[in-house]
Amino acid sequence: VDLAERLGPEVSREMTLFVFGKFGFEQLVSYFVLICKHAQMVRYQMSVEGGLFVAKLAHRLGENFSVFFAKYFGAAFRELGIEAASETGASSIAFRLPVTAEEAASVSRVFVDLLGGPGTGG
Repeated sequence: VDLAERLGPEVSREMTLFVFGKFGFEQLVSYFVLICKHAQMVRYQMSVEGGLFVAKLAHRLGENFSVFFAKYFGAAFRELGIEAASETGASSIAFRLPVTAEEAASVSRVFVDLLGGPGTGG
């Protein structure tokens, strides 16, 4: 857990700067989406619902993975001043992040650019 909270902000910042040239909300969501899309170890649903970015992930990697992933990205979003609510189980993770109208539009662009439409797959 400590490792996830330490690596989340550090690695996420480095990866988003490397891939996107900037570390901000849209870039961090893009990084999150790319990991979910290409890891091929999770199935996911992502949406923007009533001012919340909601991500639900299903996997077969156990509760330790769920906790690590939730802490990793929770710490990364906290770097941006966003407190992510998360729930974990043995085979699932759910995130809820408050978003502004501008951030919601940004997330929708990410879905279209990286997933070709609404955020479901895996």
